[in-house]
Amino acid sequence: MALGCGRLPGILDIAARYPFVVFGTMEGEVFAGLAACVVGGVLLGGGKGSVLNVIFGAFTLQAIVNLLNLLGLPKPYTDVVQGLIIIGAVAYVGLTSQKRR
Repeated sequence: MALGCGRLPGILDIAARYPFVVFGTMEGEVFAGLAACVVGGVLLGGGKGSVLNVIFGAFTLQAIVNLLNLLGLPKPYTDVVQGLIIIGAVAYVGLTSQKRR
């Protein structure tokens, strides 16, 4: 639900800019939304997270992407960084949940 609410403004923005349908317009945006949720502290298994943390995660992720763009890195590298963020968050949650047991 948080992912859908987080992507709604982007979808409306794209719809306002393009009065026609272009295949691949939102390509990769679901992945960015997932990474923003993970950065915001939403558990992929569900049950934990808040909208304010997802907003913070989206701003943080966008700052990272902007930094990579300023460094002149192409888009595939930003996708790799987002993937590493998701993998790191899943690994962190897995390690901390094992320590609790």
